[in-house]
Amino acid sequence: MPRDSVRQPFLSVPGAVYAVGAGELQVYLYPDSTARRRDFANVDTVRVQPAGSAVAWRATPTLMVSNNLAAILLSDSETQIERVRLALTAGLPEP
Repeated sequence: MPRDSVRQPFLSVPGAVYAVGAGELQVYLYPDSTARRRDFANVDTVRVQPAGSAVAWRATPTLMVSNNLAAILLSDSETQIERVRLALTAGLPEP
């Protein structure tokens, strides 16, 4: 169950926030993968922020995408990042 909702100014859809151990998972569901790709077209996917701007994340952000889902995991745990990535991206392949 989500802990709260979240909005990022560079994304067109609201997200749900989940506590994942000591980390935070922000999940954004788009109507389709095209809408998701459009939102992330100008986002630095390593730093998870729009090109030329800065977001003050509370921990290291990791972007994970799968079809119409985008998730931002805020965690410094490599093990946690790997486990969440495997769980979220084990679905259908990208179109």
